[in-house]
Amino acid sequence: VFSNRFSSWSISGQDNKNDMILGISQTCPICSRSKFLNSLLFYPYYYSTRLRIEKKSFFKYNGSVGRIRLISGRSHLILARKIAKLLKTPLTPIEIKTFADGEIYVRIKEKVRGDDIFLIQSLSSPVNEHLIELLITIDALRRASAARINVVCPYLAYSRQDRKIVSREPISAKLIANLI
Repeated sequence: VFSNRFSSWSISGQDNKNDMILGISQTCPICSRSKFLNSLLFYPYYYSTRLRIEKKSFFKYNGSVGRIRLISGRSHLILARKIAKLLKTPLTPIEIKTFADGEIYVRIKEKVRGDDIFLIQSLSSPVNEHLIELLITIDALRRASAARINVVCPYLAYSRQDRKIVSREPISAKLIANLI
């Protein structure tokens, strides 16, 4: 369930233009350089083995800090529970339903106005369902006036299509990053 390729998580510092930005920041397990952002620096070809969260650096932020809340989508609830247990922070209750026609309904059950949200959602199979659930949850959090929304995405779908190999081919990884 956990990933050794995410060596340590942190929130502060600088940006590297070559990284795909998605959620919390981390130390690169390949080159051992610290790369920090308000968001996850996603290493498309290097994910999933063992996760170690450093609680001290986890709470460092540039600027003001609201109440930190963890929210999980349906894709990786086990990982979210383990992260919540490590941080001694409860998961914020969220209601996610699927209507008979396949549409997804999301409702945040508590007030999150001014809070810093960490939304844990993997884009694993079924990819499109988890992607739409993520986008709808982000929209619900924005409409609930969350101060910051950080997406923790252990697996990013369509990351193999990160550049054009031949003409008339999409760059799907960029499209997914732009949607998020």
